[in-house]
Amino acid sequence: MFEELENVLIDIKNELSLMRQLFVLTMDSITTKKQVAKFLCVSTKTIDNYITDGRFQKNVHYFLDHNDVIVFIPESILMYKKERKNNKIEKSPQQIHPISNKFLQNKGMKVG
Repeated sequence: MFEELENVLIDIKNELSLMRQLFVLTMDSITTKKQVAKFLCVSTKTIDNYITDGRFQKNVHYFLDHNDVIVFIPESILMYKKERKNNKIEKSPQQIHPISNKFLQNKGMKVG
């Protein structure tokens, strides 16, 4: 029984090691605007907006290389994604114009 548990733990350890290696490969691949956009599931224009409005800060989320090309810092992008996921804002309930509401109620439809 203990041998079986030991084998399971060894398998888990090996899987974890593989996952760490894959994670490092993934982190190294998010340095361009296109890669960051894909990682965050947004467009490249949205990445431009993040830079313009200050959500991505120079020397925190990205830096300029010797050719003035933007290079993103993978660890900071990952942290941004985690923070964004944790700070989801609940949407307010949908508002219906009073005239539309009155019309829909007259038609016997539920509103809201």
